[in-house]
Amino acid sequence: MPYAGGENPKVGDTPKHRSRGTGTIFELDLQADRAAKEQGVENEKIKVKFEDGTSATAFAREFTLDKRASE
Repeated sequence: MPYAGGENPKVGDTPKHRSRGTGTIFELDLQADRAAKEQGVENEKIKVKFEDGTSATAFAREFTLDKRASE
């Protein structure tokens, strides 16, 4: 599942969440849940560490890409 803007997430990206702010992706969870698989939809989750020091696992589509990780 891409970000809200359509880009595919990568470790090291800096995405922005509308209420939590900016963070850095430190892991991708590529496993789709059972309901999503039955519907043929990917529910890619990303693990993000936010600037305030907290971290969360959330759907990539809940974020917009702020800065792409360097190659």
